[in-house]
Amino acid sequence: MVGKLFFKTPRKCEVYGISCEGSGKQVFYLADEGQSHGKGANAVVSQVHHHLNTYGLGEQHAHFQCDNCCGQNKNNIVIWYLLWRVLVGLHKIITLSFMLIRHTKFTPDWHFGIWKSKWRNFNAEMLSDVAASVGLSSRTGHNIP
Repeated sequence: MVGKLFFKTPRKCEVYGISCEGSGKQVFYLADEGQSHGKGANAVVSQVHHHLNTYGLGEQHAHFQCDNCCGQNKNNIVIWYLLWRVLVGLHKIITLSFMLIRHTKFTPDWHFGIWKSKWRNFNAEMLSDVAASVGLSSRTGHNIP
């Protein structure tokens, strides 16, 4: 009979967030360590595409503000994807800007901070538990798993 299981390293979960300042909400994309596609530009483009198609407000003019992560956001794949959205008529104008050097705090960090304060006292064994902690972290429902 199997007793309690202990792991030498904690289970890993990849978390990526896209914040929409117009609605005040942030969508958290969660991937279990076995399902993760990495943190490269392909994963970013897939998540941005899903976010705009699912949670988009029908905006024609969009402004994206990214952190200075070279592997994820400052990448030709991301820039070409945003250009593609304009070329096929999904948006009329897309502006992409990056944070100033040594400036590391912007809207998504606030959402992550609220979630982390809930996460520290949350017992999660499965990815669905992590998603539940995201949903319960905000009283007004601005954090979406």
